[in-house]
Amino acid sequence: MIIPNRVKPNFLYLILLFILPVLSASAQILNDSSQTIYGTKTTKTYLEEDFLRGNYTLRRVDTALTNMHQSRNWYHDTTFHQDLGNVGTAGKPILWRFPQKIGVRLGKNAFDRYAYQSDKITYFDTKSPYTHLFYIQGGQGEQVFEAKHSRSLSKKANIGFAFERMSGEKQFGIQPGLGKETQTQHTGFVLFTHLQDSTGKYHLFSNYIHVDHDLAETGGLRIGSEATRDSLFGIFGGGDAPVWLSQAANEEKRNSFHLTQFYTLAKEYIKVFHTLDFRHQYNKYFDNQVNRYGATKPPLLYPAIQVDSTRTDDRSWYRELENTVGITGNHPLFVYKLYARRRDASINLNTRSQIDPIDSTRVTEGYRQSFGQNFIGGETQFRLKDIFNISVNAEYQLFKDYLATASARVKYFTFSQTRSSYSPTLVQQLMASNHFNWDNNFDNIVADRTAASVQGTLWRNTLTAEVARVNLQNYVIYNTSAVPQQLSKQLSFYTAFVHHHLALKNFHADHVFSYNKLDNAQEIRMPKWLVNSRFYYQGSLFKNALFGQVGVETYVTDSYYADAYMPVTQQFYLQDNFRVPGSNFTSKPYPIVDLFLTVDIKSFNGFVKMSHVNQGYPQEGYFSSPYYPGMGRSFVFGIKWMFFD
Repeated sequence: MIIPNRVKPNFLYLILLFILPVLSASAQILNDSSQTIYGTKTTKTYLEEDFLRGNYTLRRVDTALTNMHQSRNWYHDTTFHQDLGNVGTAGKPILWRFPQKIGVRLGKNAFDRYAYQSDKITYFDTKSPYTHLFYIQGGQGEQVFEAKHSRSLSKKANIGFAFERMSGEKQFGIQPGLGKETQTQHTGFVLFTHLQDSTGKYHLFSNYIHVDHDLAETGGLRIGSEATRDSLFGIFGGGDAPVWLSQAANEEKRNSFHLTQFYTLAKEYIKVFHTLDFRHQYNKYFDNQVNRYGATKPPLLYPAIQVDSTRTDDRSWYRELENTVGITGNHPLFVYKLYARRRDASINLNTRSQIDPIDSTRVTEGYRQSFGQNFIGGETQFRLKDIFNISVNAEYQLFKDYLATASARVKYFTFSQTRSSYSPTLVQQLMASNHFNWDNNFDNIVADRTAASVQGTLWRNTLTAEVARVNLQNYVIYNTSAVPQQLSKQLSFYTAFVHHHLALKNFHADHVFSYNKLDNAQEIRMPKWLVNSRFYYQGSLFKNALFGQVGVETYVTDSYYADAYMPVTQQFYLQDNFRVPGSNFTSKPYPIVDLFLTVDIKSFNGFVKMSHVNQGYPQEGYFSSPYYPGMGRSFVFGIKWMFFD
């Protein structure tokens, strides 16, 4: 399947990268004869939640070099993810996450990490117009671009916008004679504003987000019983391999509007606030050649034909409207918040079939359901300088779900307990598709998490470490048939996470280590251990010509049976036949090594790196998900250019 290029991205980015700097520089040159008036000291950032909690401290705009070269830091979720080996492909967090939202939820989250999040938008306080351009280009066709602009209309009003685009070219399964073929294409933009009155008592934060994400689905490599390790990894040497799908794609569109306003009644002790959130998500999966392989079609990709044996056209619409009202306040010794929330949601699922040669369609199977839910919640925190801190927060959906967390911190040590009873997602309960159909009535999932952590700095060491135990009842998985199943047994597992940084003058060592003991939770697939290590020199480079970092980074996990990906439902499901990252031919870990150089020249940051430099050792390649090879060796460069006038 070829995703059409709506614009010529390379040409567009070159225009923006070379024309906008000239226009911006022309305004700044006038002041450079004496001094630079505007810069990082005059451009500050803040978050909506900070102001609501009474923290009005502004931060300097981010100019840090650290982690700029890491691919996971190019997205809005920077945690470790399992994906399909390319920019913009479906993904899921590698490490298990405790659900933070109760009540009705859609459950189609495969593209979450690429989308702007309305509650995490950065707002600006600028003394002059601020613009930044961020651009990544890889030798395997991977591409990321973002342009952001913000300016203050007055001392009490700031507006801004951001535009981003990502794309990736197919690494395998390219149709003969087509040459380069687009696999992923992502476009997103956000408009945001912050207003306040002359007294500073009233504040309004608002943003509108639109995201359009397209992924050409391949179904993974077609690996037969005659496959060998050499033939499996031959694609990394410039060869190709057959895939299951060539005319299939997933399309997703998201729109959201967010508004929060609050008014201070009694200094910082009492504020009243209101938050409005509207979210809409549209998903479409289609395949114009369902019967491409006839009787040899992959039985798990299309285990059944419900409506049309020639083509698939599955669609879903999810809408959600939330209104939250409450009071909040803070004092040097405490913070509190109480609120009530109303959520109205609806879902429409259907699959369509072709009924005449003109390609008119009709809805043949579907579900439509609406929900109205009420919540109450609150949080409180007591703090004694930087010595003692105790906090409690809870939310209750009337007569059904709940989420509660209590934590206590004594100097460097924190202990926490979280418990939740939450509904399965809508997709776990309902599905209308050409290939899957279910209508479940699952019980609530009950989850408990007990954790202890330590965080502090000693000499030149910085350490963050946590151990936790998780217990799950009525847990819902996607089983080896890729359909949801509620487990009757209880699952329990232990996790440990360590982040350590050592700085010896200009030399740095940064390590992340995760350990997961899953003996009593075999249905939850995580690597037993995960390591990400970075060694680098930071300081003046090239005879003091510039400031930067140069180093090596290695990422490696043990070999495990990672969840497989089902493109029809956009869900990851259990499988017991294919080890990642090595493949079913080996159970050995596979390290991914990157060499990088980052530089900082005033308002310009840039990097170059050779990713997967060790390709060919210990073998020709690796798999990021079952049947989906990871990226081969690639030269990548990126820039972030900031303009303050």
